[in-house]
Amino acid sequence: MHQLTTVETVHEEGSYLFTADDPHGNPEEVVLVPCEGDCDNGEAAGTTLPSVDIAERHGTVFLTDDDDGPSSTSHLQL
Repeated sequence: MHQLTTVETVHEEGSYLFTADDPHGNPEEVVLVPCEGDCDNGEAAGTTLPSVDIAERHGTVFLTDDDDGPSSTSHLQL
């Protein structure tokens, strides 16, 4: 797992931009946005933004896609 940011920062800033490697090793920009309610991807709903596995522990957000890059369909409500 790679530490990205805090839940507080994502909510204060409205989003968090980071770069992750895609399955082919190419860098891909990923935007982390807060989701409300049913975790409908918030402002990113209906977009073609890449999805990544993330986890939240004690207010810290981690990237959990260690080797596969932004290819999963998991989402976390922040």
